[in-house]
Amino acid sequence: MGINGRFIPEFERHYGTIAMYPFRTDIWRADAHFMQEYLINLVNCISKYEKVYLVCRLEDVDTLENINFQNVIIVPFEYDDIWARDIGPTFIVENEKTKCVNWKFNSWGGIEEGSYYPWDKDDAFAKKFANYLHIDCIDADLVLEGGAITTDGQGTLFTTKSVLLNRNRNPEKTIEEVENILKNELYIQNIIWLDEGLALDETNGHIDNILSVVRPHELCLAWTDDVKDPNYHIVRNCYKQITESYECVIHKIPLPPMQYMNTIESKGLTQNKDALERTEGDLLPASYLNYYLVNGAVILPSFGCPEDKTVYEQFKMIFPDRKIEQIYSREPLLGGGGIHCILHEIPEIRRPVCSRLSEKVEIRKSDINKKGMFAKSKIFQGEIVYVKGGHIITRDELYSSSTINSYLPISDEYYLGALSPEEEEDIKLYNNHSCDPNCGMNGDITFIAIKDIEPGEELTIDYAFIDNEDYSFKCSCGSANCRHIITGYDWKIPELQEKYYKYFARYLQLKIDEQRKHKP
Repeated sequence: MGINGRFIPEFERHYGTIAMYPFRTDIWRADAHFMQEYLINLVNCISKYEKVYLVCRLEDVDTLENINFQNVIIVPFEYDDIWARDIGPTFIVENEKTKCVNWKFNSWGGIEEGSYYPWDKDDAFAKKFANYLHIDCIDADLVLEGGAITTDGQGTLFTTKSVLLNRNRNPEKTIEEVENILKNELYIQNIIWLDEGLALDETNGHIDNILSVVRPHELCLAWTDDVKDPNYHIVRNCYKQITESYECVIHKIPLPPMQYMNTIESKGLTQNKDALERTEGDLLPASYLNYYLVNGAVILPSFGCPEDKTVYEQFKMIFPDRKIEQIYSREPLLGGGGIHCILHEIPEIRRPVCSRLSEKVEIRKSDINKKGMFAKSKIFQGEIVYVKGGHIITRDELYSSSTINSYLPISDEYYLGALSPEEEEDIKLYNNHSCDPNCGMNGDITFIAIKDIEPGEELTIDYAFIDNEDYSFKCSCGSANCRHIITGYDWKIPELQEKYYKYFARYLQLKIDEQRKHKP
């Protein structure tokens, strides 16, 4: 079967947003106080539209839990700084399943040119957060930050040579090698290379500060008509490179006036020999293109200049189906970024229909019936050992199809089952029968240990716990209680009902309860 994949664009519906709580004092002034206030305000705005996963250090959990957040989940993690866009996972869909790509991170340039050292916690963040979301993560052999790439969701990727081909990122790789990695990991067919991003950008020119994708074949591009602006020729060259190879509408978004760090702001920082020095007069990377999309809204920066109103009105026309939330955003500029840089969308997550095994359980060869499930370590009575997954199907659908396999009855009329051989591999549970079982049901789809199970012991159930079907087979389980002939109606046996009552599937327990009501 061929693999179908897609790099998920930011403008599609989100499952939530990743934000990170600031703490560094060499990047965020006044002991990070002002940036913390800014971040909390930003999170409260976003949480009106979608769930926010607010990542923080363990020592900041109590502080954040005392804030009256709504629709916000506090997630304790280790990290070096708050650039969720650049250190977070890149989300793709592969064969209808959401996966993550984990790029290498070197703090925008490594030891010599990076923004801070060490960065090992940031480098590990994407994979750890993917694991937190229970999403498979693929390691990619490329130094790349999330703000360096964007997509239209239809196979085209936009990026800059000044970042991905920079000697401080991937010095040993040719453009062809970089393209092959991007195409293989992100299922991209077309790459639009811009020579560079905005002038004097600390990231060497991330795409997200100069260009954004509104929807397929509709872009926003940072713009200036001031011939003295260092970006005058840059944005015109970008326009030319885009239109030569990509058919689209381009909205020219004016850049705000050049902004610089002032004395008060620079004096509020602590000095760190292992971090980029930030001083009075530093150019700040202000751009309206560093906005962020949420479900039903756009979070747009403002910078205290006349262009704020102009761009606000532009965005109302560009995004007629979204509310425009404009937030004064000088504070993140002082650290070298903007709104988009400190946030990362989590797209709606597509998961395969599958069953789940306990970490204590493995599947291997069985003497009972080819394969079985076995305890890898001791399982104690009452522990969940596996949960059945599948599509809900009717009895008529089950018996009229030759492709529905590995099913579990959840009522007299409905079942959980696979709809294809491929799905069966994710759904099938090798729960073999024994007349002296060590596992039983807890509800409709959850199987638990009904006694302690030792390492190496096979997990078994009595089919009487789950079935109300017309079948029979010979049993040779060898237990002292072996019934020798097993039928699909053994749940009706009074002795079994008495011994295992609480371990029958819920729909059978209801039947047993009803029988007992009418028992003379």
